[in-house]
Amino acid sequence: MRPWKRFWALWLLVGPTGAQPVTDTIRTYALDPVVITLEQEQEASFSSVWRVSLAELAVEDAVSLSETAALLPGVSVQTNSRGETLFYPRGSGERQVAVFLDGALLTVPWDYRYDLDLVPVAALGGVTLIPGNASVLYGTNAAAGVLSLRSRLLAHPGRLTELNMWGGAPASVQASAVHLAHTGRFAYTVGLGYAYRRGLPLPDADLPYSQPDPDLRTNTDRRLFHLLARVQSGQAGRRIGVTLFHLQGVQGVAPESHLNPLVSSVRYWRYPLQQHTLAILSGERATPFGLLEGAFWVGLFRQHIDQYRDVRYETREAREEDEDWTVGGRLVWRRAVGDGQTRLALNWVGSRHGQRDFEYDEAGRPEAVNPPTLYYQQHLLSAGAELVQPFGLGIEGAVGFSYDVMLAPETGDKPPRDPMSAWSLGVGLRRSWPKGVEGFLAASRKVRFPTMRELFSGALGRFLINPGLRPETIWMAEAGLRFFTSQGYAEVVGYVNRTFDTIDQRTVVVDGERKRQRINLEGSRVYGMEVRGGWAFLRSWTLEGHVAGLRSRAFLPGPDRPLVEKPEWLATLMLRRLPGLGLAPLVQLHYRGRAWALDEANRLQALPDALLLHVRLAYRLPLASGQVEGFVRINNVTDTAVWPQLGLPGPGRELRLGVQLWV
Repeated sequence: MRPWKRFWALWLLVGPTGAQPVTDTIRTYALDPVVITLEQEQEASFSSVWRVSLAELAVEDAVSLSETAALLPGVSVQTNSRGETLFYPRGSGERQVAVFLDGALLTVPWDYRYDLDLVPVAALGGVTLIPGNASVLYGTNAAAGVLSLRSRLLAHPGRLTELNMWGGAPASVQASAVHLAHTGRFAYTVGLGYAYRRGLPLPDADLPYSQPDPDLRTNTDRRLFHLLARVQSGQAGRRIGVTLFHLQGVQGVAPESHLNPLVSSVRYWRYPLQQHTLAILSGERATPFGLLEGAFWVGLFRQHIDQYRDVRYETREAREEDEDWTVGGRLVWRRAVGDGQTRLALNWVGSRHGQRDFEYDEAGRPEAVNPPTLYYQQHLLSAGAELVQPFGLGIEGAVGFSYDVMLAPETGDKPPRDPMSAWSLGVGLRRSWPKGVEGFLAASRKVRFPTMRELFSGALGRFLINPGLRPETIWMAEAGLRFFTSQGYAEVVGYVNRTFDTIDQRTVVVDGERKRQRINLEGSRVYGMEVRGGWAFLRSWTLEGHVAGLRSRAFLPGPDRPLVEKPEWLATLMLRRLPGLGLAPLVQLHYRGRAWALDEANRLQALPDALLLHVRLAYRLPLASGQVEGFVRINNVTDTAVWPQLGLPGPGRELRLGVQLWV
């Protein structure tokens, strides 16, 4: 293993030399998914790979994955008007990133996005983001990158139980329990969690409409239960595992408080039911013809959406009941050819979306007792091949090609849609030098098909449909340089993305009522740079940070404009003492630069920049068979308003007091 890779592996697991891990058994965590391992993610991408380690997740005290976004360079996070919290790397669109769990697609195909507020952190072993030129082996619709989540497993015999509980102000509570074991033949993990909040704290912000409470953001309560379990048997080259993921939740959606409900359509939405169950079978088998890896899964996602007449949330106006069945499979075959490697991949995802829409009269009674269920069905298929070849002098190259298809055999009560197809291409070059220096170049062409919801859903009357939408095509290129030493690392990456037929929104007036409609723009261009680095000092202290600058243009029939809701700058700086016995302080600074948004008249409005300060103080004591830690954390110490969108600010100041136990 190269010297910089040895350092990187150590840094991910236990921090810099001399630092004390959370427990001794943290050294034995297996952090690799089955279909594409950590090492293979690096080898397959030939591009930027950003990771959030287990140690970093542990000190975020996060309920869900959305709270960890600032740890990833160049990633903007925002909660949209539907209440979904999403990652946007490098100014990407909201449906251009594929989310995987243990090698299986977690994203719901109907809308091809997944609310990251629903993904629990407790049983995750790590997070990997490939923000641009992801391998063609990942399949369809990974146009702007891949977010890969991994459940935890112990790599060597032993047992570990983690208990976590904290209470927050305003009123919130979170509790989780994770048990891990390795018997020599089997390794398994079981994680359970429950989270409740009465509402998000209201920051120091001016919200003229739909905000009657002076302290809590309107309609942001939530209850969430989750289960994540995995069992695995065998060794590398002959391994099989099963993952079970289940969540059930209830939550409200903050209304757009810059809109006057007397003249504009405001989403007064609640989700009385959110439920997702996913079962994954994954494994690998070495054969005389190469290594065969696979993941197969089946999932059921259900949600109910209630639209209310006003901010009192008393009288329902409409309801949408959704049910999505998804099945899928991925097969990856790898074979050494001389000094290089050939890779072939087949990906298939089939889904069926059932939807019932209820309308209610002025008294809140349903106008139809049993409205018909409309069914929409689609299939996403991809066949890809990739060749990796060393050329000597530390130089390696890669080239990949895939052909992608989308079929829509059922379209509800809408006219049929012809199949769509496209090709994708990726090339990369990497050069390694002695003493932990590496450079890379990568370029690709990717396609993102419009989703069934974009084509056929009116979103409870808020949208005017456009079944003629065309796929987005993205050309990407990036170059980077990495440095690794025994005490730190640094990396700088420059990139440019050119998108054709960008799917965007406009406001239209239909029968005197304002509605949104999705349209294809001529395209857009984004270019930027990301710089990150980390330094370990005084045996157990680290200073880490990253900064990302971005410039974007949307090409329109009239004057060009910036892409909306894409901050020009994102930066994070973090000083901490790594987890160990005694006192462990943590200070985080997060900066979000200026962005632009469109108001109801399609005029650009500036979203101001913001600087957030988070602090955490923990103290850890030894036990006879483990360790216990008490902590206090304050998020957004200065109660600053962050504006990812017009009328939808981020949360204000929050206090969390908690305890963690490892036995």
